[in-house]
Amino acid sequence: MIRALIIATIEYLFMIYVLKKGKNFKYIICTILFFLATYQLGEFLTFLKTPNDFGIRLAYFSTTLLPPLGILLLEKITRKKYFYQILQIIGIIFALVVFVSPSSLIVSYTLTDMCVRIDSYTYPFGWIWGIYYQAVLIFTMVLLIFNILFLKGVNKKLLKLVLLAYISFDFTAIIIIWLFPSLANSLASLMCALALFAAFVLTRISVNKRLLVK
Repeated sequence: MIRALIIATIEYLFMIYVLKKGKNFKYIICTILFFLATYQLGEFLTFLKTPNDFGIRLAYFSTTLLPPLGILLLEKITRKKYFYQILQIIGIIFALVVFVSPSSLIVSYTLTDMCVRIDSYTYPFGWIWGIYYQAVLIFTMVLLIFNILFLKGVNKKLLKLVLLAYISFDFTAIIIIWLFPSLANSLASLMCALALFAAFVLTRISVNKRLLVK
């Protein structure tokens, strides 16, 4: 699956660029870019039919760790606490369970031309994982909007860029699913593919001197 490999390569290159040129939140953004790229690498390995579903393990381990990192980035920008540590502990637990036993999350999946289609998630663990994942994303966007609209003394330009990054993959994916319900089982794959634009925005945030956070 060349699409996944291309996106992974671009996001790894973004990560290297931020490591060399980053000015703002370098290590947080590098970590986010690493897990975004590694999800794509996991999808690519899945299409190579890696033994023991290692690709699925790697992909879902990586994406499960991402939502709390957005909260951490928000905390650093606003210098306020929003339960990052608790959310990350929960995320690590989910990620480890998925990596050790992907069948605890995914009942079955299908490889299509463009993405990994999850035929069904387990109940109740898969549903709990999905609620946790989307709830943290929504929580982050609500906090971003609240800070932008109502709080003073925060870097609103940075917050607007982060919100744009979130909208570009999460809200956009939901709209696409609404328009094309047949893609619903490919939501995770679709979101992570759309996150290439978010990766670009985060890279810009880190390397842009005009956005320098003192």
